[in-house]
Amino acid sequence: MNTYISTGGFKKQTACQAALYLYQLGFKNIELSGGLYDEQLEKNLSSLISLDCNISIHNYLPYSKNSYVLNLASFDENVSNQSIAHVKKSINICSRFEIPQYAVHAGFLFDPKPKELGRTIVGRQIQDRKRSLDEFKKQIILLSEYAEHQGVRLLIENNVLSLSNLHAFQKNPLLLSDPDEIEFFFTNIDAPVELLLDVAHFKVSSNALGFDLLSGLKQVKDKIGGLHLSDNNGNEDTNDPFDKNSWFVGHIETMPYTVIEVYSYKKNILKKLISICEDSL
Repeated sequence: MNTYISTGGFKKQTACQAALYLYQLGFKNIELSGGLYDEQLEKNLSSLISLDCNISIHNYLPYSKNSYVLNLASFDENVSNQSIAHVKKSINICSRFEIPQYAVHAGFLFDPKPKELGRTIVGRQIQDRKRSLDEFKKQIILLSEYAEHQGVRLLIENNVLSLSNLHAFQKNPLLLSDPDEIEFFFTNIDAPVELLLDVAHFKVSSNALGFDLLSGLKQVKDKIGGLHLSDNNGNEDTNDPFDKNSWFVGHIETMPYTVIEVYSYKKNILKKLISICEDSL
């Protein structure tokens, strides 16, 4: 079982520079996520793989020079086309480097600005939920078939809804943040696509929407194809380390694509988290 370490917490380096740092700490299974624009991404990927690193890429990789928000449920043609082009580019890179999977975030019912991600967003008009879900489904069917043709497995990560954003919008402006919608979406899509369950996102959304975590997990369990693991206080997604008492430990099984997504990069902490994954999940 390969347990990956995410580079998502490195904000002032490229993902490949962060991966090299993790490699030098002794970790070879690394998910590239976050970081700065990398003009030589593919060359640097080749270098990492030559070191016997087991690499995966996630969501915004490869980063663009100009920031934008990836939204596969957008009604804006420019945003939609840009999002589709990005996902195809990421899938192509995965195929070229024999990376078996690529995960993208579920869509939004509005088009946020890059600086708003991870923060409380000032309320604004949002798209019709059913139409948005239909648009997202249409794009995912096309992209999952494209990925399958390239020999890449496509996963969708559940969104995180905080209580502050729920209050700001007075309704849920995100797709696939609650177990009912996750179950409905994956049950009713005829496409080779699976859920990347971010357990920390699930915890914050549970607090905002009032669903029971373990019951919700049971609902979506057979849709899961990968895991993002971290913890928080239930109010916001802070990417804290988890422990044996975290809500999901003992209730979920590790998978070939299991990612530790904590933003504390001390060797002893990461080794302890890997041990929990191997022994307790």
